[in-house]
Amino acid sequence: MWTDRVRLVRFLIVLLGAGALLAACGGSSDESAAGSGLRELTLVAPSPSLHYASIQVAIDEGFFADEGLDVDLTTITGPTSGHVSAVLSGEAWGFAGGFEHVVLSNERGSDLRAVFSFASRVTNAIVAADPDFTLGDDPAAALAGTRIGVSEVGRSPHFLIRAYLESLGLDPDRDVTLLEGAESARLAALESGQADLAVVAEIPAAQGIADGRWEDIVFDLSDFGPYLQPVIGVTQSTIEQDEETVAAFVRALIRAQQWIYDEPDATLDHVLSFYGDADEAAVGGALDRAIERGLWTRDGRPTSEAFERVSELASYLAEQDVDQIDASASFDQRFVGGGG
Repeated sequence: MWTDRVRLVRFLIVLLGAGALLAACGGSSDESAAGSGLRELTLVAPSPSLHYASIQVAIDEGFFADEGLDVDLTTITGPTSGHVSAVLSGEAWGFAGGFEHVVLSNERGSDLRAVFSFASRVTNAIVAADPDFTLGDDPAAALAGTRIGVSEVGRSPHFLIRAYLESLGLDPDRDVTLLEGAESARLAALESGQADLAVVAEIPAAQGIADGRWEDIVFDLSDFGPYLQPVIGVTQSTIEQDEETVAAFVRALIRAQQWIYDEPDATLDHVLSFYGDADEAAVGGALDRAIERGLWTRDGRPTSEAFERVSELASYLAEQDVDQIDASASFDQRFVGGGG
């Protein structure tokens, strides 16, 4: 018995020694960021979005880790600019959100910079509970007099639906009724008959089709034109004090954006991981449409047309002349190959 115990102790010593050697050679995949030497970064976003798929891809596929980073993506609910406040207060390293928040914050005296653009268009859509509702050959006539559930003032979809209505010759304040509220409230209003139409994000739109709540989307706002939604925003001091970390973060995202187009099936698994109980077929359909439309930029660079649209939005929200706000000044393009 004693001999068996000695043998067991010797075996455990050898086993522990081997484990220590393996740890010295690199450790296991379960090590904490501190133990593995990765730089921990907190990234905040206002809500889950298909736009952010590349963040999850970069986390899950180890692209951030390859750059020496351990990124934690946190969703912040509440005020429209809560994610911006988290960065300005130092609670978060950066945020993923609408570029207009960077521009408007700078108009109020902040010093934020966008360093990466996820997409060149929005992915919101207009849906209707009435299966017979269509825009037909005369969208203005079809939309006149309708009640439309929209996001709160200050959010990109609110501005874009107003701009779309104006492009049709409609006055958003007189020719239609805009019902502002959170997405859950908009969907509830649509189902209860208090709203005729609602502007929703890509996944809820696809989920509604899968659930039979509507047959198809009425209008895809991505068809309305280019827009910077969303971007990665950080403070200017972050860039000045640790430019290489910003560059490493952007490199990982660019790699992930390109990976999405190369591996759409695998991307679906990553998207499902942060959409919880969403229907797989619905999410897959939304993802397929986004890839087909070329939603994601391959290099994180914005377009001049997108800058112009954000300048219009920022000027509208700030009640200033559009010529007074230059959105491009709030985007540092050095990290996406666009100069300083």
